[in-house]
Amino acid sequence: MKKLVTGAFALLAVSVSYAQSNISNTTQSSAYNSANLTQDAIGAKSTIKQGNTGAMTAASLADGNKVTANQFGEYSTLDVKQDGINNSSTVLQGASGSSGSFNTGAHYSDITQDQKGSNNKLMAEQKSTLASKITQIQVGDRNDANAKQLGGVGSTTYPQNPILTAITQNQNGNDNKAKATQEGMGNYPLINNSTISQVQTGNLNDFTALQKSGVGGGDASNSKILQEAVNGNSNKMNAEQYGTSNTITQKAQGGNSNNMTAIQKQSSNTATQTITGNSNTFTMNQDGNNNTSTQTAGASSGWTNGAQTGNSNTMTLTQVSGNFNGAQAFQTGNNNGATMTQTGDSNESSLSQSGNSNTGTGTQSGNSNKLNVDQNNSALFGGGTMGNKLISLQSGSSNNAISKQYGDNNSTNINQSGVSQYHNGLQQGSGNSIVVTQSNY
Repeated sequence: MKKLVTGAFALLAVSVSYAQSNISNTTQSSAYNSANLTQDAIGAKSTIKQGNTGAMTAASLADGNKVTANQFGEYSTLDVKQDGINNSSTVLQGASGSSGSFNTGAHYSDITQDQKGSNNKLMAEQKSTLASKITQIQVGDRNDANAKQLGGVGSTTYPQNPILTAITQNQNGNDNKAKATQEGMGNYPLINNSTISQVQTGNLNDFTALQKSGVGGGDASNSKILQEAVNGNSNKMNAEQYGTSNTITQKAQGGNSNNMTAIQKQSSNTATQTITGNSNTFTMNQDGNNNTSTQTAGASSGWTNGAQTGNSNTMTLTQVSGNFNGAQAFQTGNNNGATMTQTGDSNESSLSQSGNSNTGTGTQSGNSNKLNVDQNNSALFGGGTMGNKLISLQSGSSNNAISKQYGDNNSTNINQSGVSQYHNGLQQGSGNSIVVTQSNY
């Protein structure tokens, strides 16, 4: 085996080029090869292939290969393809060089990395990006993909109007990890009009996405994160955005025991989480004003957690066609609205609102459900003459509704239809009203 390894080893060093429109095409077959590429030019293009492209068998000899590539300058393109196991690809576009400077190096550049096999690693980094793209594709198990775009990502300030800056990561297999980062730095810290798309098919996968402006760069804006788990179990997704008018969309389709978390800071953001399957968990956290969150779950034994801090926010939590689900929502601020809906048996919802002029609505259809709504506009939470509004609707049998309001000028409306219903209401303050309706049909 040692002889085979030694005989199969080859080292390729591509010479540094400084002219414009340089092109490099490299192919290496067999195992334990190394390809090193450096291009310092505008409009450079390179293709590197290692292994039997398209073939992926247990007996493949395309193992243990390594690619290291650096491109300095704008309008650069790099395509890397690897087959086998234990391969790695590390790519950098846009750093200090003769032709490309730190501030312009990766504009309108494109990186594509494609790996077939297991235990492989991908790393791509673009610095000071504008209208640049990174695409990473992995097929196999226990793979790792990491993509970074740093600098004025999609910035409207330099050097011209933005075109979409994007990271795309697709993984098919089990126990894979994908991480995508778009973050401002240096002289151009803004992040605008940028997208991250991560799609994983399989089980035990983990993906993370971050969009954040750099120090002194203000807020990121008009950027999007999409994360999707397809037909898999026990997957994890985490998305974070810092700025305004951003969007997070998370989906888990056809699997169980999946976990998703979305975090947004600042205002006018939108977050949507959708899960189908059992024993899934999702968490939403928004801090700012005029934000909107929507969480929708199907099947049973799931858990939903939403939190909003600020004013004029909207939250919708829906759990349909399932039993033994739990939903919990928190809102702090004024003029907020929360709607919680559950369909099925033995479900539980809890809603807490602190502030003025808030509206909380809980609806449950089924049996043996529990609905707890707590609103507080007392002096401890700012007080005020504008009260809160609480609505609880339950249909079925053996349901339990608990309503609590602290402060002045609040209103409660409880409607329960069915047999063996229970309600417990509390109002503490002045000018409050409560209406309770219970019927056996």
